Amino acid sequence: MTNVERGMVISFFYCLRNIALVAQTIGQPWSTIKSLLARACERQSLDNMPRPGRPPVLSQQQCRTIIQAAKSNQKMTRSDFQDKYAPGISLSAGNKKKPGILVLP
Repeated sequence: MTNVERGMVISFFYCLRNIALVAQTIGQPWSTIKSLLARACERQSLDNMPRPGRPPVLSQQQCRTIIQAAKSNQKMTRSDFQDKYAPGISLSAGNKKKPGILVLP
């Protein structure tokens, strides 16, 4: 559900005071409307909670920068490259068929 639809649900509920009527008007199941209203009252926000999981080590821009640097400095050893461009990040050597490719975690 978009934030606009969530706002519509809350405004319809304050006007109609009936979850079943709101669900019928919006075209969503009754249980979806009920849980949205419960979450909105509990958290005082329409936003979803962040999903669990490991955040990415590098941003897309950092990955592009590292790949471009690797392409431009092909004679640099992996340890020199890591010290200069990616300190504190493990850069593996890739696979045996293409040993020059950097594989980022």
